[in-house]
Order: sequence, then structure tokens, then C-alpha cells
Amino acid sequence: DTKGFVYGAGCIVRMTAWRKLRERNFTYMLTGRKGTKLSSSEDAELCFALRILGYKIWYDERLHFKHFITKNRLNWNYFLRLVQGNNEGIIVYAAYGDALKNNNEYRKASPLLWILTICKHTINLLRCYKLIIKSMYTTLEGDHRLKMVRQEFGWLKSWLRHGYSYNRILRDIYTLKWQGN
Repeated sequence: DTKGFVYGAGCIVRMTAWRKLRERNFTYMLTGRKGTKLSSSEDAELCFALRILGYKIWYDERLHFKHFITKNRLNWNYFLRLVQGNNEGIIVYAAYGDALKNNNEYRKASPLLWILTICKHTINLLRCYKLIIKSMYTTLEGDHRLKMVRQEFGWLKSWLRHGYSYNRILRDIYTLKWQGN
């Protein structure tokens, strides 16, 4: 249980657990892919919400399925856009992680968290400035460092857009946990 979530493709949820979430007015903060927007991670959010309610997440390695992917999604540029889109939800992941770590005690995050996190990701990107510039002129297909750059862009974008609302997101997660108790 190192990740704490399973991927949505092939995921099965117990009906009683789903009903418990719905009774507590659970709504996704993360969304799946829509049009050209490659965000996702609603499957991980569902698992985190179930863990908040005390359910365990597990997988059975005997399960096998075929996940068909269209040809237009099997290219380097799509992969990099997908990596960045997936990481734009990192702030929600962080809030669920803090809620799980702190059990029943709501702890408001310091405004410094937002500033320091933005600085950290900006510095990480500045360290890669040559690679970023080079990637503007050539594809650098297969260069694993570009995956890291896109992750950093996703994280930075997430914190710039939503970092100020981190405490509200965390409070919403705790509300989910305690409603109906």
C-alpha cells in the first residue's frame, strides 16, 4: 500500500463504500480528460476519499485487462502533456496526504507553505533552463529529463493556481470525513 491508490482502468468499488461517499456529498475536485485538457487523477482521488473513510485499497494481481489506446495518444508529445496534466492535481494529492497523515486533527497550513513550494519548483525549473530552451527547437524524444520538467511545470501550475486555497481544500476533505458521524 505504498501509493494508496489504484488506477481507474479496471477499478472496482464496493457499493456500500460508494454510497457512503455519496451520503457525505462527495464531489471530485479533480477531473478526467476533457477535450484537449489532459488532467486526470480522479481515480486516485476516489481512492484517497475512501481511505479517509477508513477503507483499505488493494489490488489483485490476478486481474488482467486490455486497455485500448488510440494511435494519436501513442506519441512523445502526448505523453509529456499527460505527465504535466496529471501533476496539475498535486495540490489535491497533498491535501489528502496531509489529512491521512494527521488523522482526526485538522491542521491549518502556514501561508509560507505556498510560497516555499512555489520557490522550490521555480528553482527546479531554472536549473533545467538549457534543456527547456533546447526542447523548444527539437523534440528530444525519449529524454527522461523532459518528463521531470513537465512534472515540475504541472506542480508549479497547480500551486500557482490553487495554493492559496490549500486550507479550503483540506477543510473540505475533513468535512467529508466527519459528515454523518
